[in-house]
Amino acid sequence: MKKILVPLLFLTFFCFFCSGCGMMEQLKAWKEENNLQQPEEDAPIQLEDPLDPEKEGSGGEESGNAVESGDSLLQSAAENGTGGEKTPEAGSGQNNGSSKEVLLYFASADGTSLEAETRAVNAGEGIARAAVRELIAGPDNAGLYPTIPAATILEDINITPDGLCTVDFSPELIEDHPGGSLAERLTVYSIVNTLSQFDSVNKVQILVGGRRVNTLAGHCDIAEAMARYDGIIK
Repeated sequence: MKKILVPLLFLTFFCFFCSGCGMMEQLKAWKEENNLQQPEEDAPIQLEDPLDPEKEGSGGEESGNAVESGDSLLQSAAENGTGGEKTPEAGSGQNNGSSKEVLLYFASADGTSLEAETRAVNAGEGIARAAVRELIAGPDNAGLYPTIPAATILEDINITPDGLCTVDFSPELIEDHPGGSLAERLTVYSIVNTLSQFDSVNKVQILVGGRRVNTLAGHCDIAEAMARYDGIIK
């Protein structure tokens, strides 16, 4: 019995060893076929975290810079008036945000002529626009009288490179006007002479409600652009 068991055990061990070698050969061939390599011990595998807060922060900063850059461009355009005025006004772009003295022409105490009143205006919106707004607001001098109805609104004002100033008023300029030939002349030339004090203005075209009108009260022809008239100034 002993003689039979020893060879049988040896045969079993030999078969198991051969089977193991065959499996190792198959495993090695499968790795080579699939290009699998054993990582080196000195080169640990590093996994990149897709939720790395540092990398998320850098992306957010770049996006923020893009928005801020756009806002800066938009702010620069607003400060320089590129998105507002249709054409340059007298003094605009040079006295932005500063105060400048201008002459405003109001009716004299006896109502027969115009008298100048000096006033400091904010030139940030355009010196010509600011001057007309102050003209509508009326005089500070108690001895002078307004020439434009108080409810009148300045709708728009533009100055072309050749010196034509077009100024547009709301309908109240006509509807609330007191009438009379002299009062009408004082209204017209208070506007024309106030605007023509600027070097960039040669003539003034008065519009009402965005349109040309023949007169304000039936006496003074304003259908065409008008030049300065110093003869009415006291």
